[in-house]
Amino acid sequence: MHVTVCMPAFNSERTIASSVSSVLAQTHCDTSLLVYDDGSTDSTASLVSEIARADRRVSIIRSSTNRGRGYARRALLEEAAKSLIAWQDSDDIWHPDKLRSQLRAYLRRASDMGSGAFVLLSTLTRVFRPHNTAVSRPDRSILGKAWAKALIPPRQFDIEHIYSTRFAECPFQLQATLAPATVYHRCGSFDSALKWAEDMDLAIRLNLCGIPILGHRSRIPVATYFVNEPSVSARELHDNITHIVTRYRHRRALRNVDVDGNLFWRRMNYIFKMALVKQDYDFAKELLAIAASGRLSRQQRELVQSNAGLLQKSFARTRDRVR
Repeated sequence: MHVTVCMPAFNSERTIASSVSSVLAQTHCDTSLLVYDDGSTDSTASLVSEIARADRRVSIIRSSTNRGRGYARRALLEEAAKSLIAWQDSDDIWHPDKLRSQLRAYLRRASDMGSGAFVLLSTLTRVFRPHNTAVSRPDRSILGKAWAKALIPPRQFDIEHIYSTRFAECPFQLQATLAPATVYHRCGSFDSALKWAEDMDLAIRLNLCGIPILGHRSRIPVATYFVNEPSVSARELHDNITHIVTRYRHRRALRNVDVDGNLFWRRMNYIFKMALVKQDYDFAKELLAIAASGRLSRQQRELVQSNAGLLQKSFARTRDRVR
């Protein structure tokens, strides 16, 4: 069964060769790789073009402007038509048996359900390396020492999971999915206006359209996801995630969901830490002020206070380095 691998890329010259190699080295050989270069200003496009000349399975779409990940994924989906799709990021790698393992699981589930209209999400590994040059400019200590953690998906990746703190234990990582293109089209494809967190937005809409995301607790992690600094500013990151978390609050499926509580948790965890990583201390202060303006539980107050201390330490380290 043929699988089309879709890979958006932007200024990925340091990592994309490894990512592409991990796709081409799959033990399931009936594949093609489609790369969308989203207006890169480095040698990303030329590197992929060179690989494509040597391997007919690889092709590239080039954009003259950077439009963001939502637009790039939407363009790839349109090009892939009705294929069975696996997504890969330009800075991550796959296990050689990724596609073979997922195809077996997908076909088995499809047979049991009598339908292939679902998304399979498999176990993957999340890795942070303090000396990873893709995390540039930052106070890397915010993210801690080097670590690796298995992300094991729930059996049903539903709305309740997405709007809970358990989401951090296993977010919706597209590079660990396999699904027919038709399921993405049914829920409206990717939001081309989103430059970040377009995968979380898609996961919500898949659920709202009744398309299941099924957890596949694979024997081996099928992909390795490297924690890197977002290519957008901390403020853009915040605006994208705030828009996504709150845009569906009127839907019946979210009737019993604490949307505001979930937004608080995301602001005070991932978004706040990324503001520090990017040394955007003014915005970090804004996030603390926004969080402190509402009625908080004891646990929430403690988190705000802890983050205030983290901000002071991060700012002091940056100031000392400048001296």
